This record gives sequence, structure tokens and C-alpha cells, in this order.
Amino acid sequence: MTEKVACILKGKDKLCDEIIIVLLNALSKDELSELNEALLFDEDTFLRRLIKYRLKEKTVKQSNKSISLLLKQYCDKKSKCVVSSRRELQNRYPYQSQQCQRKIISAFLMSGAKSDRRWAYSVLYKDWDPYFKNLIAKLWKEQRETMCEWLVVKYLPTDFLMNNLEMFHKSSYKFLCVRLVNTNGFTIDRSLLSDYDYIYVAAKTKIDIDKKFVQRYLYTYIIETINAMDDLSLEIDLRPRKRFYTIGATSSLCDLGKVQKILWCMSELGMIDELIEFNGWEVEIWDKYYETCDELCDENLFNTKIFRESVKSFVTPIELLEYEKSKMRELFGCDYVDYELITDDYLEELKVIKDGEEKAKMLEKMKAENPEFSAVMEDLELE
Repeated sequence: MTEKVACILKGKDKLCDEIIIVLLNALSKDELSELNEALLFDEDTFLRRLIKYRLKEKTVKQSNKSISLLLKQYCDKKSKCVVSSRRELQNRYPYQSQQCQRKIISAFLMSGAKSDRRWAYSVLYKDWDPYFKNLIAKLWKEQRETMCEWLVVKYLPTDFLMNNLEMFHKSSYKFLCVRLVNTNGFTIDRSLLSDYDYIYVAAKTKIDIDKKFVQRYLYTYIIETINAMDDLSLEIDLRPRKRFYTIGATSSLCDLGKVQKILWCMSELGMIDELIEFNGWEVEIWDKYYETCDELCDENLFNTKIFRESVKSFVTPIELLEYEKSKMRELFGCDYVDYELITDDYLEELKVIKDGEEKAKMLEKMKAENPEFSAVMEDLELE
């Protein structure tokens, strides 16, 4: 009956409102609930409001059914109470004893409905119960569901993880690394981790990692993401907004993709100086952006093209190697330099300086290996 009515309502353009109302009136509460799920993605808000009203209208106040009765109705697909008992079991779950909770979770895990198992997985992820260790391991091997795998990685014993490493999805590898980093026989395979995943694992486990690598990844990610944005794209929310702890209208690159996550990793790695340096770089970018705009951007307006050019106006801190930084300070008196200042003459000067230093190193090596050569240089007063 419900499927038939659902098919009719999908062609509701040919039905008058009165017919729709009497059709809904002919359905029971459980049938209305099933119809509501069948039309879950229907855009007609009037129809959904009408179904919701009818459901409320047909709801009769009654005393709570026992958990055992609800479980019986839920497990019996012919009871015509599966939908209502499922909903009531989920709503009443937090207020039950541990014994009743275990019965409810077990019923949902053994259900043939994937959505019911997912509900049980989510409950266990927030509040794990070792009682389900063996059942979760069995379901994971049979179903290979992602949410079930989260439970396996986070809660099952490390020896079980080590014995089944080849069965895990690639997306779970970084979490496996976090769990198993100190386990005998486990070695992190860097080739299975993206750059961000490797940084995340280092932040969580405090393994050694080159901080310059982390810093370089941050700036590369920001610039590549901005360069990929269309001139009129507003998919990434970088619109200026007021902040209570700053003066003036500002926005933040933290809103860009996973920048906030990268910065969190840097904080966990103790990269305080690099975070302060990033903040200074970002402030200069926004200052340049506002200078370029005729006026401050409207709340609903963001000029991606101008912002991209503003980012390009400044060398990122990681682009300045320590050697080049000292030369920047010497030549320009600062670390952050407009690209316009980095002329061909400057680049040529850097090349000459580097070549000179290489020659000096070679000369020192020759003097160390041949004392007579050193004496000749001193006699001729060569440098």
C-alpha cells in the first residue's frame, strides 16, 4: 500500500490537494512513517509538512512499551512495527541499564539494514564497550564497512591489528600508524601516507619530522588551493569578517580547506616560531588585499583574483632558505620581500655570491690537503 501511494504522490502534479490529504488520511501511523522515509529527498516541503502533521495527529499518548517487546517487534519484520520500534529503541537507549543497552546494540548490529548497523557503530564509537570486541571483529571481516573499521582501528587489541594489516583500507593507514607506532614489528611505510597524513601521524605520535617540511607543505597547500580557485568562485569562504580580538576587518586563511588542521599539527609539534611567522605573512597579504581594493569588500563579496595577486606579492617564509634570508636582510633589511624587488640583477648577485663561496670551500680543501700549496698562497699574498 505504502509503495503504491508513494508512486502516486511522486506524480503529485496531477493530483489536487484534497486527494493528497485523503490518501494520507487512509494510511496508518507506521505506513506514514515508511512513506516519509520513501519521500525523504522530495523537495515538496508542503507534502512533508502534511505527512509530519498527520503523524503527530495519529500519535496517541500511551505508556512505554517494554524494551523486550520493542526488541521483539523490531526483529520481527512481519510485525508492522519495525519503524516505530526502531525509533523508540534509539530514543530510549541512553536511559537504559547496561544489560538492556547491550541487547539493543546487539539487535542493531545483527540487523540486515546497513543504516541500523551504522547507528550501532556510531554509538559504540562514542562509548565503547569491550563486550562487543568479538562481534565487531566478525562483522568487520564479513561486511568490510568503513564505520566498523573505525572501531577496529581505535579499540581492538594491537595484536589483532598486526595480524590483519593487509585487510585494512588505505584510508585507515594513518590511524593504524597512530595506534601501532610503538608496537614491536611495525614500521611506518611512508609511501602509504600522503604528506598531510604523515604530518598528522607525527603530530599525534610525536615522532621526529623535519619542521621545514611541515612549513613548506603549509604554504604549498595554501598557494595551490588559491591558484585552483576560479576568479568568481565563492566555494571557499574567505570573505572578510569582523573579529573581536583584532582591530579592523580581517579574515583568515584558516578558513581555507584543511589549513586549520595543518596549523593544529604544527602546534602539536611545538612549531611556535613558525606559527608566528605564518601570522605575520598572512597579515601582510590582507593588508595588500585591502590596499588593492577600492574599498573594503562587502560581507557577501570576495574578489578571488585580487586576493590571488595579493598572495603572489609576497614570498612565503619557507621559500626563503636560511642562506637567502640572511642575504635578504643584508640587501633589503627584511625577510618578506615584494617579488618586484627580486630582479634579474639580484638573482645574478646571489649566484655570484654562491659561486664565490663554493670556490672558497674548494680552495680551503686544497690548502688542507697540500701544505705546500698553502705556503705558495701566503708568499704570493693570494686570497
